[in-house]
Amino acid sequence: MKIKLLFLLLSFTCFHFVQAQITFQKTYGTPKNDWGYGVTQTFDGGYALASVYDSNKIAIIKTDSIGDTTWVKMYPYLIANINWGDFIIQTSDSNYVLVGGAADSSGFMLKVNSIGDTLWLKKLPNNTYMNILHKVIEDKFGNLIVVGETYVGKPTVCCAPIMFKADHLGNTIWSLPINCPYPTGCRLQEVYIDKFDGNYLVTGDAPAYGPPVLRLVKLDTAGKYIWNSVFTSISASISSVISTRDSGYLCTGESWTYDSLPLYKIDKKGNLKFYKGYPDSNSSASVIDTTTGGYLIAGQKHIYSTNYDLFLSKLDTNYNVLWNASFGGSNTEQFGYMKATSDGGAVLVGSTNSFGAGEYDAYLVKTNYKGLITGQNVISVAQNGISISPNPFSQKTIIKTEKNFSNATLTLYNSLGQVVRTLNGITGKEFALNRGNLPPGIYLLRITQEGKVASSKLIIED
Repeated sequence: MKIKLLFLLLSFTCFHFVQAQITFQKTYGTPKNDWGYGVTQTFDGGYALASVYDSNKIAIIKTDSIGDTTWVKMYPYLIANINWGDFIIQTSDSNYVLVGGAADSSGFMLKVNSIGDTLWLKKLPNNTYMNILHKVIEDKFGNLIVVGETYVGKPTVCCAPIMFKADHLGNTIWSLPINCPYPTGCRLQEVYIDKFDGNYLVTGDAPAYGPPVLRLVKLDTAGKYIWNSVFTSISASISSVISTRDSGYLCTGESWTYDSLPLYKIDKKGNLKFYKGYPDSNSSASVIDTTTGGYLIAGQKHIYSTNYDLFLSKLDTNYNVLWNASFGGSNTEQFGYMKATSDGGAVLVGSTNSFGAGEYDAYLVKTNYKGLITGQNVISVAQNGISISPNPFSQKTIIKTEKNFSNATLTLYNSLGQVVRTLNGITGKEFALNRGNLPPGIYLLRITQEGKVASSKLIIED
């Protein structure tokens, strides 16, 4: 039986100063199927989710830093191919780019502004066969590098890889025919910018009929090959890659032996240095990212029968497991993506059939640096209680504390993550926040004092 989670905004909001990191797990959706595939931490400290929403509509879900929905935008001109997800990044101009596959068999690249309104849409020409775009990244010049594949539809050939570079308007700079090492075809799942030299790492597998073999390609920014490595002795797919301190790379993905989560160390010349499997974290999909003191790996873990949970593991710099964590309910969860967060924690997105509004819902999990969810919304302590009343308000609200404010700072953010009000040097037990010329809407209020932070949603109405 599903548990429906309700998050209520009370008219009288209480909150507390916190030392701990923000953690939460929340669902987003409709009574129909809603899927979470990609996530990025946004410049305002919130999150943007790439979703297939309300059964089949490409969508973006924007949240604040505590996981509360800021806005949801669906794009009815893009009906999703629900066999494949979509992926999102926030670009340097504070907008968003979304890539994926549409039901008309075309791969798409969509750019929207900071509130989700369409700026432009580019689609690969749809032909007899299906195009899927899996990943997009932005380089330091604002250009976009995209990878995916075309499904060829022949009995002995699975697919042909897609890779292209576009400018900030989506216009193609170059399109590269990545060669497949076998006549059965190959696919591209990940593109990554090397942190040391700025060149591109492209990952995937080949072939895709029968157990695939590992593949990693390094290209310069003009799309010319630096090296092209195929590891014929390993039946697996690489879906994620990061740079290491020795200018090499760590890769993970899906093991086709299904007995462990694979980790591959590859040197800067494309040679495989070692393989390590983690049998307690057997996964059918995984992503790796760097964090303080090591690495984070996330994916979905087989629990029993056909059920999966999301999982997160931290490795030290010698690739030993420091801790494992799993997330989910009594039914099944499906993994989408994971990123390390700026506070040392992690954010995972996926889909859950264990709780939510109905069917599958998009599922967002924010952990602390130990992989724990220590409470819903803002993690609070039972001291230094603060209250806001009234909330919502139209002209003025009063902010009170059980103890004294001491040289505190109030910062108010609008729904775009822009700072619209700052008050410094706050002292005493209470103070008034006047609306002034602020338009009606939902705001995020933060009070900082002696390194501690208190946050709350604030609503202004006419």
